[in-house]
Amino acid sequence: MGLVDGLPGAFVPSTGAPVSVFTGYPLPRPAPRRRFGIGFLAGFLTATTLALLIGCGIAVATSAIHTPVHATVLTAGRTATPTGLPSGSAFPSPTPSGTIHSNDLASYAVPVPPNSRPWRTKPTDEPLNLDQTAALAKDPTVRAEVLRRYDFQRAFARHWISSTRSIVEDRLYQFPSTTLAAEFYQEDVLLDSAGSWGTASDVAGVPGGKAFVKSAVDANGYQGTLSMGLSGDIVVCIFAEELAPADSTVANQLLADQYARL
Repeated sequence: MGLVDGLPGAFVPSTGAPVSVFTGYPLPRPAPRRRFGIGFLAGFLTATTLALLIGCGIAVATSAIHTPVHATVLTAGRTATPTGLPSGSAFPSPTPSGTIHSNDLASYAVPVPPNSRPWRTKPTDEPLNLDQTAALAKDPTVRAEVLRRYDFQRAFARHWISSTRSIVEDRLYQFPSTTLAAEFYQEDVLLDSAGSWGTASDVAGVPGGKAFVKSAVDANGYQGTLSMGLSGDIVVCIFAEELAPADSTVANQLLADQYARL
């Protein structure tokens, strides 16, 4: 059974003549083809040229619309106040310094102190990709966006519980340049200051280092502390949960030790 205009049942096998699907009567035979003169050819060529020009214009417009925005997003993210900061917050100019670190991040991390014990919920050493690093935040989607903004490369975390019952994590973030690391660090300090960590204080022995202590005490009697620093292409975050009343002494000392290793 043949097809006419994409519809089934429009061909009669006995005669081979096309028929109307709707009436069943033979369709009228096509009129004889006309010979094309010079006027027709000129009109055809003119129409074809216009179609090509319009098509090229559409292609250019479409290309502009679908141009990759990765570089634009990065540039905009570095020059504007980060999302989530209070209105009027200044975005400090980064001060990149130090070197690029090419070895495995585990080789730079502070060694686990003697008489420490491991966490029950985490391995002692934990390499982290972007998704794993973002998952450590309260909002992984937003955190992943921030990490991508600065071309995050990799991270590493080392965990232990000290002999004085401090629950510690030494986390290293690496970026492809000292400039990107510095810009990420500055934004992270601002975001922490605007969030639940509160006011930052300086860390002795770590240029530009910042320390935070949460005011809240959890159900187990622990307070959170965070000390942050920058060295070259690596941003360091030392998290220490300490029995209340806590200060940043433990985290600050570990940050100073970590800074010296970088």
